[in-house]
Amino acid sequence: MAFVAPQIPFHHSQDREFKSALDLFNQAVKLESENAAKQFERSRQYTTLVVTLGYAGIFGIWNFCTTVVPPSVNAVVGVLVGISLSMFVIFEILKMFTMQKIALRQLNVINLRPDVHDLNGLIRFSEEHRRRQEAVALENFDASKRMQAIWPYFFYPTVILGFGGMFLLLYNLLAHITKLVPFFPA
Repeated sequence: MAFVAPQIPFHHSQDREFKSALDLFNQAVKLESENAAKQFERSRQYTTLVVTLGYAGIFGIWNFCTTVVPPSVNAVVGVLVGISLSMFVIFEILKMFTMQKIALRQLNVINLRPDVHDLNGLIRFSEEHRRRQEAVALENFDASKRMQAIWPYFFYPTVILGFGGMFLLLYNLLAHITKLVPFFPA
């Protein structure tokens, strides 16, 4: 998911120092964008791991509690955790689909083979290959931005509903153990 920095037109009348500074600027922008994308990906992977372990914990506690809490509690927990899990899975499927599209685009560019017989043909192929690589990189960057934009709409409801189910389950387990608080919902 590389970012292609916008290219400012270079005129031959400008001096070499300006071109060098512009090249350094473009490299810095590209590196910064790639680092931000990598950081987001690491953060997202960690979040996915934590959420997955959270679901495992909820289901483990729920399995233990099904016989000690009222059916109404099990039903509400099932709805909360079920919606949460569904949203998590839907986002992961969207992400998987997007990542496969990105990989296919990159493979299509990588698999281009030159069918040229002279230096000019090779130069034209090389320029076309570079242009396609830049177009794919820009498409990939746009796809990544779209995924980042929809991520909160899935993440926050997933976490809130999952925690809601977990806290409801823990509260009712406490009600069963201590008999100090009533079951909710009764």
